[in-house]
Amino acid sequence: MIKANPVKSIFFKNPKLKQALVVALVFLVSESILFFFHEVWRDELQSWALTLNSHSLSELFFNTRYEGHPKLWYMILFALQKFTDNVLYMRLLHLIIASSTVFVFCFYSPLSLSKNILFCFGYFFAYEYSIISRNYAIEMLLLFLSMGIYLKNPQRSIIPVSILIFLILQANAFAVILGLSFFGYIFLSMKRSELLKRKSMIAGCIVLTGLAVFLVTTVPPAGAGFINGWDTRPSLSHLLRVGSNIFRSYFPFPRLIPQFWDTNFTDTVSNSIIPQACLAVLILAVCTVIFYKNKKVLLFFYAGTLGILVFTYTKYIGYMRHHGHFYILFILCCWLYFSNEKKLKRTDSIRGLPDYFITFVLVIQISSTCIAAFYDIKFPFSNAEAAEKFIRDNAYDKMIIAGDADAPVSSIACLMNKNFYYCNGQRWGTGLVWDTGRKEIPDTTFFTETIKLADYFKSDFLLVLSYRPAYKPASWYFLKNFEGAMVGDENYFIYLVKYLKPVKIKL
Repeated sequence: MIKANPVKSIFFKNPKLKQALVVALVFLVSESILFFFHEVWRDELQSWALTLNSHSLSELFFNTRYEGHPKLWYMILFALQKFTDNVLYMRLLHLIIASSTVFVFCFYSPLSLSKNILFCFGYFFAYEYSIISRNYAIEMLLLFLSMGIYLKNPQRSIIPVSILIFLILQANAFAVILGLSFFGYIFLSMKRSELLKRKSMIAGCIVLTGLAVFLVTTVPPAGAGFINGWDTRPSLSHLLRVGSNIFRSYFPFPRLIPQFWDTNFTDTVSNSIIPQACLAVLILAVCTVIFYKNKKVLLFFYAGTLGILVFTYTKYIGYMRHHGHFYILFILCCWLYFSNEKKLKRTDSIRGLPDYFITFVLVIQISSTCIAAFYDIKFPFSNAEAAEKFIRDNAYDKMIIAGDADAPVSSIACLMNKNFYYCNGQRWGTGLVWDTGRKEIPDTTFFTETIKLADYFKSDFLLVLSYRPAYKPASWYFLKNFEGAMVGDENYFIYLVKYLKPVKIKL
């Protein structure tokens, strides 16, 4: 008698598991194609360089003190670098995390298979949080995993979910907003008798500890030079700009130009912020209509949305990758809302206005992915890899290398794992140090300083600029330029600066 394979039996008896595995595999294969066309840029390389130059956890915490991010992603990279110093493996790990998130989402999500696929291949998840290696992929994995586990068994899962929320709070500041909002939803969903139980108190302590760890490890020390303080001044124009990001996150369809990144198709409209802000209000109204039958979900939606709005207004307005959390919050709310089948009949789920709106948003998202993939394949995202190859191929990596500014030029330094001299900070380094030592240098001052540098080094040196200078001193010899990058300031102009030895006059 032939015994059935238990693994095979589980696979075929659970269609949800089968669908999730297939979608995750297709995602991994398709993303791998785009993976090899994408050039890493400084934000991706910064994390890798900081951890690569950290030989202990205490040194890692010190090196990342000005980053403004908690330490989870850095600690993962720190563990990875025990086995390799090749940045390619960071990207592969990130892609595996993103593909695992697709599996988790499709396995637990109550939405239809078609909507699950549209979401997973949508702009934020398939591009911003998968192809670009940052701390957002691990945040998405933890968010979806915590929500899936919680909804499977709300009463028994509170401790495991609180541990996951603890980890979510160590991903980034926007993850803190979503994580705390979700825990608030869990808290409101508990019965009074459950609130007094020991496990509920333990869960609360775990989450509060996670928040404390986030604050201790994220708040930079004195001397930080990036987004210091809080801006609470009333400003209508700033409020409109912040509010417009809701529209840009739900409908991130970019301008059809090579430098599409962080653009929106409505940006060319006169005073585009005003119509974008108006459309953002309309989006909030539609979401209210969708979620109004479940007050706790609606409260979760507005708590998260308001949290992101307040943070981006008072602290850091951010970029598209940050604004995407408005959209991720919407997906999480849809997940919670349509999972509640006890109060919501299946025939009432995702129909009429909600169905059309959700489908429209998902279609725009996947259309945006196609545009992003097209331009990322056709044009370099960053020219750092090309510049680094040129420097190595011509043996210039053995020379002293200086850069006009650490922000764009650090991409090359991180790829080479070599200390560059950064003129704007007047110091040596690989990655950026976000302190007050970073200064803007006028061109005239910069040209004078580079001539002095040759005297200081007492040798020829390589100069990497992130812009084409209007003129150059006689001691500069142009070598190569790299232009056309999607990240506008990661175009490079490389010069050889000659050291003019002082002439000795014989008397």
